[in-house]
Amino acid sequence: MARAHLLQRDHQAVLGTLQLAHQAAPETIRYNGYARRMTLDLCETGPATLRPQARELADHIGLMT
Repeated sequence: MARAHLLQRDHQAVLGTLQLAHQAAPETIRYNGYARRMTLDLCETGPATLRPQARELADHIGLMT
């Protein structure tokens, strides 16, 4: 779902979907390459208002930010 939102450039929905996925199955998002990449992209180039939440998610899934 997050990838579909990304194609529509709906960054808020991407982050929300990734956060829900982490709540439901943290191990899955931790090891999913697409989820990791989308999280990093939101941390680095996402809207400034979403970057703090994206960094928090990145921290939870073990990404170096």
